Amino acid sequence: MCDTFVIPPHQTTSGKMIFGKNSDREPNEMQSVEYYPAKDHTANEILDCTYMSIPQVKHTKAILISRPFWMWGSEMGLNEKKVVIGNEAVFTKMPVNKKSGLTGMDLLRLALERADTAHQALDIIIQLLTDFGQGSNCGYTHTFYYHNSYIIADPQEAWILETAGTFWAAKKVKDRTSISNRLSIGEDFNEIHPEAIAYARSKGWSKKNETFHFANSYADRFYSYFSGSKIRQRLSKIYLCSLEKIDLKYAMDILRSHQHEEFHPDQSYLMSDVCAHSANSLTRHAAQTCNSMITELDAENPPIAWTTMTSAPCTSVFKPLGLTDGFMNEIVPQKDKYFDKQSIWWFHELLHRRILMNYHELIIPIRKEFQELELSLIKKIHQTKSDADIEILTKESIQKHQQIITKFTEELSQLEVKSATCWLYNRYWNRINSQARIPL
Repeated sequence: MCDTFVIPPHQTTSGKMIFGKNSDREPNEMQSVEYYPAKDHTANEILDCTYMSIPQVKHTKAILISRPFWMWGSEMGLNEKKVVIGNEAVFTKMPVNKKSGLTGMDLLRLALERADTAHQALDIIIQLLTDFGQGSNCGYTHTFYYHNSYIIADPQEAWILETAGTFWAAKKVKDRTSISNRLSIGEDFNEIHPEAIAYARSKGWSKKNETFHFANSYADRFYSYFSGSKIRQRLSKIYLCSLEKIDLKYAMDILRSHQHEEFHPDQSYLMSDVCAHSANSLTRHAAQTCNSMITELDAENPPIAWTTMTSAPCTSVFKPLGLTDGFMNEIVPQKDKYFDKQSIWWFHELLHRRILMNYHELIIPIRKEFQELELSLIKKIHQTKSDADIEILTKESIQKHQQIITKFTEELSQLEVKSATCWLYNRYWNRINSQARIPL
């Protein structure tokens, strides 16, 4: 379960397009932030995606992506042409192909590798849907099948694309908006699958004498409700509309938001917080925010993605990453399903999972240090003049993040922290920690 938003340039303080997304996956599903340079490919080359292989194109663009470690596709990402995409799981009346098809994350990565603009990325996803369909299992330790929606943006424009099987509808973004795990395009689409309306009416999902409404016709209301998406989408829109113009820091804080001020991670039964915390597999699909990304896009400056590289943005810090010569893969080594302190994602889990045991007591001093670091990074990014400057700042930000993690994990390991959570919650996390071999 995830949440994604976009804010057009006329509604931001910087005059840049702002995109944000939380990627919510299983708590031990490490998410790898990776850079891939542009590349030319040979004729008749075949590309292996998560579950199926398709023909490769002649040239792929440089991309920075956030990818669940076990799949080829990505949850979100940015390319050298300043196209950014985030996806959402959506639940529809159309059957899901469980045996074959490109995953929603495959479609996202393929579009980033091939598109020069947001609208071209939209067209690419639509064509891939037509040629190969979408489907296959998208769950890590549990089977999980769904269709997909997307926010696709570049410096000039943004689009929402929502799918139901091979059917789809697209809407150009005019105002700040967010999407979640539910179809949201109604009567105001700009483009639509040529057979989507006729098919829905043949099934009795839309009456012939009524204006066609994509979401009302194709949404599975039961699964959409229990995803908690209506609550989260309403919460994100409240934050998006609370200021006349939004800056980068406020956009980051939207991804940290919880429904209640007295939030505690063991008390919410549905996934009702934009910053998601795992507690059980019965009502939350055992999902937590495994990585978060913010981008500011304009025509003049190099593309930069701000990402936590870790779970739980409320316990982490956004760091600036540029599309440079691949140093990212050197300083953030790819890891897998087991704890490894060389991976910043897993290293952060030492701190994150201790905080969960007594959130309100422990989060205040930790949040203060991360806040100071984040504000200093935002200030410094305006002084960068080149990709080399961005690379230096990235390395500095990761190093300082790791130092803060080390400091607090050592302090907490020496303290007897009284758990403020219920025994069932503690039992759940003991099992999750054991599966990942985390030394807690």
